[in-house]
Amino acid sequence: MNLRALCAPLLAGLLAVSATGCDGGGEAAGTPTPGGPVRGGLDWDLSKGHTTKNVRWPNKLSAFEMSGGVRVRLTLPAGRSFDGRVERVMGRREDETVRNLDLFYKATTTEDAYAQAKRLGAQWAVDLRNIDAWYQRRMEQRRKGREDLSDTAFTGDPHSRPLGGPDGPAPAIEVLNSFDDKRPVVVNLSFVWPRQG
Repeated sequence: MNLRALCAPLLAGLLAVSATGCDGGGEAAGTPTPGGPVRGGLDWDLSKGHTTKNVRWPNKLSAFEMSGGVRVRLTLPAGRSFDGRVERVMGRREDETVRNLDLFYKATTTEDAYAQAKRLGAQWAVDLRNIDAWYQRRMEQRRKGREDLSDTAFTGDPHSRPLGGPDGPAPAIEVLNSFDDKRPVVVNLSFVWPRQG
């Protein structure tokens, strides 16, 4: 049994749980995990700092997740901002410091995911050489008759500059396996702050 076959039932169960709370339109429903935020979107001003004092951290845990169509508004360093709807949000902190925020879009086709990654890469000045290579691999695999839907790619530290200087968040982009053959790719835009000290 391959890894994809092993992971598919697990991911299907997680997606079924996280799909609850979708309101089908209007403002985001944003269904949290247990101990997470109240129903609603995420509106954080991270332009002057990224501690839990700067934002309303939604629980007493070191991580949280919101899903079901979440409206996200972020004010970031260097006058940058994000305002949009995503399928899922995951955040993680270390002590009182926000370390990363992941914004996951809806699962889509390989072509649409690549186009979305290209738009995000241009918007956030992220070098997409790894994702370009991923797309070329996928298209070559398709030409040969078998596209590897488990193939993923990501950008990392050397692929973008931190917003507002070395203490700001570095944008990163991933293309991940959704375990849905019709819409096999999930695009993730993340903001990662450097570890302090």
